[in-house]
Order: sequence, then C-alpha cells, then structure tokens
Amino acid sequence: LTLIEAQMFGDISTCELLNLAWKGPRKQAPHVQPLVRRFNIISYWVATEVVMPRDVRTRVELIQRFLAVARRCLDMGNFNTTMELIAGLNHVSVTRLKRTWAELPARAHQQLQELNSLMDNQHNYKIYREQLAARRLPALPYLGIYLRDLVFLEEGNPNLLPAQEGAKPTLVNFEKLTLLAQVLAQITRYQ
Repeated sequence: LTLIEAQMFGDISTCELLNLAWKGPRKQAPHVQPLVRRFNIISYWVATEVVMPRDVRTRVELIQRFLAVARRCLDMGNFNTTMELIAGLNHVSVTRLKRTWAELPARAHQQLQELNSLMDNQHNYKIYREQLAARRLPALPYLGIYLRDLVFLEEGNPNLLPAQEGAKPTLVNFEKLTLLAQVLAQITRYQ
C-alpha cells in the first residue's frame, strides 16, 4: 500500500495543483485524480471486507487486522493510507454493526480512538499537522488536506486587488501567491 501510494504521490506535478486543475468538468490532473480515486477504493474495500462475513468473530478479526495495518502505516509515516483505513472502519455500514463492536477488545477500541484523534478534522487537522511536521522524512501525507487547503486559498482569495478603495482590481495578490507557494512547497518536500 505504501509503495504504490508513494509512487502515485510522487508523480503529482505542481501544475496539477494550481487553479484547482483537479476539479470541475475539465479535470486536468492526471496524477491527482487516481490518488483520490484510490482513497475511495481502499476505504470502501475496508468497509466491504468488514461487513461481508456473517460471523461476528470474523468481523472482529478483520477490524483488528485493519487496525494493525493502519498502525503499521502510521509507524512508517504513511498518513494517507492510515486515513483510508480509518475512513473505511468509520463508514456507516461498519459503525452500525453493534454486536461486532461490542465483541471488539478494549485495546482495539483504544487503538481506533487514538487513530481517530490523530486524523480528526477539528481545528483544521491540528494534531495531524503537528505530527506530520514533527516526523522525519520520508513520510506520505494525506493528500486530501492539501487539496482542501488549495481550494480554500483559490476560492477564498482574489487573484487581483484594487489599488485604491472602489477602484478596478489591478494589483496582483502576492499574499495569496505566497500562501499557495507554501502549500506547494510542503507537497514537494514530501515527494
């Protein structure tokens, strides 16, 4: 999982991340889209594997196995796959399995809680961002957060600013460009 996704992440060029090239009807990001699709495929695969068996014991074993894989990915610095696995385990079709969750050992519940806390979106993924920043390279960050940051920067800030109050926008918004460059530099660093 890590080798495949690291290669996919490394193939993304900065041009694919500018001007929201991966969004809209003319998606022009041939390396971003496959990684986004893979996120969805892996998370749905995890959910499907857990809900398919009729036996509660098998479901519990699968949840424990996926938690172990997520923990191993996290130990290797693979935050992207960790998030995929957590998303699968937190899928509504899995969380509604009350008897399965009741049979899951307390240690497994604790591991899932720790992983959920790490990847929690509160305060703009503060805990995750701190752990990623403190991590020695190599690391594979969760791409979705960078895409979210880029959408916020692109849609929330104009490209041009007016020279004077009420005047026609003519000045380049260098603050926006600086913030975009910082996000792209972070991505490039992990590549």
